[in-house]
Amino acid sequence: MRFTQNTKGFTLIELLVVITIIGILAVGGTATYTAQIQKARDSTRMTDLNALRSGVEQYYQDYTEYPDATVAMFTSSGTQSVAAYVPKIPRDSKSGQMCGKGTQANAGACDYIYNVGDDANGIQKGMYRVSTAFENKANVDTKANTDGGKEPNRFELGLELNSTKAPNTCNRTAGASSPATVTTRLLTDADCTGTSGVSGLLIAGGS
Repeated sequence: MRFTQNTKGFTLIELLVVITIIGILAVGGTATYTAQIQKARDSTRMTDLNALRSGVEQYYQDYTEYPDATVAMFTSSGTQSVAAYVPKIPRDSKSGQMCGKGTQANAGACDYIYNVGDDANGIQKGMYRVSTAFENKANVDTKANTDGGKEPNRFELGLELNSTKAPNTCNRTAGASSPATVTTRLLTDADCTGTSGVSGLLIAGGS
């Protein structure tokens, strides 16, 4: 008696279909994973920004004015500084790189910025702003673009975000530098796009 061995395998078309399906699943999984990582980093940014806002507000309670936009105010451990109210001044995990742009024409730089100025009534140092950029497109479109601030691609917290007396904000859609060279310092016009006479402090961690 002879036995016939069936050696039939997959056809080329069947193999291509399987490979295509695996590729689609891999791409979709990667995109989902990337979006979740971006959202996680954006959540950290919001937590950091709220910590900075809390420190600025506590400073106001003690000194009846918002803190100056100086390096020492966010790096010194002295009592009359924001650093005295925030246990660890935060630094963006991608500081020196570009974040997302959402529906905006250009992406924004990943960093934290503090501004202070006179309020609508002319009270000196009566308004302030802390801001950050987001990576996730949905966060840029639904949070940064709708916060009432002057910069559509940045999420801003503070008082009188659109005040005519507010200092010139820095349109941070250019000027990002190497993460290793980012330090807490005053912004310059070179850090910004299409703006001049800017006023603000780039916060890159401190005490």
